[in-house]
Amino acid sequence: MLAYWFVGRQCPASESGSMMEQIGLVGELARHRAGIRFEDIPDPIRHEAKRALLNFLATSISGANDPTMAVFAASLSGTAGSRKATVIGRALKSDHLSAAFLNAASANVADFDDTHLPTIIHPTAPVAPALFALAERGKLTGRQWITAFAVGVDIECRIGLALAAAHYQRGWHITATCGVFGAAAAAAHALGSPNDVFAHALACAATQSGGLVEAIGTGSKSLGIGNACRNGLWSAELAARGLTGPATALEGTHGLFAVMGSPDSAGVLLEGLGDNWELGNNTYKPYPCGVVINPVVDACLELRTRLSGGAEGITRVVVRGNSLLLKRADRPRLAQQRDAQVSLQHAAATALLHGIPTPRHFTEPFLSNSQMAGLRERISVAEDPSLEVDQAEVELILADGRSWTQRTEEASGGLKNPLSDGALTQKYHMLADECIGRARAEELAATVWSLEDLDDVASLLGLTLPVGTAG
Repeated sequence: MLAYWFVGRQCPASESGSMMEQIGLVGELARHRAGIRFEDIPDPIRHEAKRALLNFLATSISGANDPTMAVFAASLSGTAGSRKATVIGRALKSDHLSAAFLNAASANVADFDDTHLPTIIHPTAPVAPALFALAERGKLTGRQWITAFAVGVDIECRIGLALAAAHYQRGWHITATCGVFGAAAAAAHALGSPNDVFAHALACAATQSGGLVEAIGTGSKSLGIGNACRNGLWSAELAARGLTGPATALEGTHGLFAVMGSPDSAGVLLEGLGDNWELGNNTYKPYPCGVVINPVVDACLELRTRLSGGAEGITRVVVRGNSLLLKRADRPRLAQQRDAQVSLQHAAATALLHGIPTPRHFTEPFLSNSQMAGLRERISVAEDPSLEVDQAEVELILADGRSWTQRTEEASGGLKNPLSDGALTQKYHMLADECIGRARAEELAATVWSLEDLDDVASLLGLTLPVGTAG
């Protein structure tokens, strides 16, 4: 166990800050999750942790080459501290907090990361890099990694469930605002924090929660994800050194729920805490765009099979979907590349004209293509209250008067229609092979699938580096 390695000695609870005078909600979360062992994690949740890690490595390795990441890396090049932490997908070492930031941002930058469907949180990007940063500072086994990761994602998503009803409507970016708790909880668990220190880590994370929906479609969207990881990790380390936070950080009069949700948000936070794991509600995107767009793409791919003469004869496309689809993805005109990732019009046009969307379809040549732009303008969207987030209906109206309608009942990659291990591995290789080479990618995937047998998780990070870089 990593417990308090950075202090250089064991740090019992009595030295790490006084016990909270009252057991608030952060204390209740700590009581249920701080002492969890690998043996307490159900087998399906252990397996889901490995699926989440494989998807994370795919998106962070490929995302490392995004232009936004070059800006982030350059801005952090002068940060102080030991430069021993691995930046995934780049021939670069950094201090551990900056590496956590960069690895979280790169996993999220292309909108191809995983999704906890009940909240629409992308849970792994803010959590996994915090654990890797710790692993490179002190030994962390595969079993410890899986346990801490499951704990972090569970708390992150539980807080998201408590906030979700009012949170998004106010414009908070839920992955960033809740990701900081996931990183703090995972790091606190990996450090072996006793209950009170674990609770203080969550309390310290609460005051650093932030991120705006307005940033979606811009590079600064991933700024919130990187900060969530870095600040959550830092919160756990601060608490371990004795920094304290309020027991009522979540439910207090001016706590997280009152400020970002509603005062009665706490109702679902502890529900099933002893029995359920939110990692079991995680999903993986088959397409590199906003998760609410997936059912639209599915429908368009089916309709494309009927277009024997190509898409030129399409005069109009009507998309019907859940209200969240309209709020987040109705973007027919693209001001910049990031807009394409959250534009249902661009994703639908891609599926109709080119087939299954890949990351290259969301780059500048396709944004400025006149055929793509013309079709985007002919795609409209209407709200259908009867449709769930993972459902959509698409109607094609052709120049010859014909029309076809296709309905998606269960989106690909969703809880009802999940990606298999084989499909997830194919996605991983599509993203990773070009960056690190097929042989290295296969070795890395094999290591992930047997993660519980790994003595030192830090050893797999060398396999994430670019072709020609020593591991």
